[in-house]
Amino acid sequence: SGQWLWRHGTYTGGAMSNALTLTQAGNATFAGNIMSTQGGTAALPKITLSASTTTGIYTPVANGWGVSTNGASRLVIDAAGNVGIGDSTPTNSLEVYRATGDASIRIQAPTAADSTILKFRNSNADADITVDYTTSNQARMVFTTDNAGGYVPVLSLEANRDTLMYGNVGIGTTSPTS
Repeated sequence: SGQWLWRHGTYTGGAMSNALTLTQAGNATFAGNIMSTQGGTAALPKITLSASTTTGIYTPVANGWGVSTNGASRLVIDAAGNVGIGDSTPTNSLEVYRATGDASIRIQAPTAADSTILKFRNSNADADITVDYTTSNQARMVFTTDNAGGYVPVLSLEANRDTLMYGNVGIGTTSPTS
């Protein structure tokens, strides 16, 4: 039928089950977990998804997971859930490292009418950095904070080089009144 079956089971009269089915088309079906006793390395990952033996999935640390391309670690998730992009030993929730050139993160909205927002939140409050367009279609970056009444702008950097400060500004005082 064009299939190879590898069977496992008990030899004391118990039922046999199909553990692995391989088809002539190259498809494999596993009845259980796929495990390896070796974790591989970034240079020689244990699971490769193409003809390249230096691109694939490996285990960088105990209970961790990594992806490599061209023999170099590109993405690591450690046992604590920290994610490293270009950093194989992340110590924060997300770390991005690039050995040469600029390290950048791009957040892009689908249209000019949509804003791009970077949110910062703890259990009590939010702070956002929003990039959008004003009603006159000029780009701006707005820093906002959240209070009980909703988001309140604190600082706005406008495309026409205006800087708008909201609230009182004090020089030489921590409690400005105007």
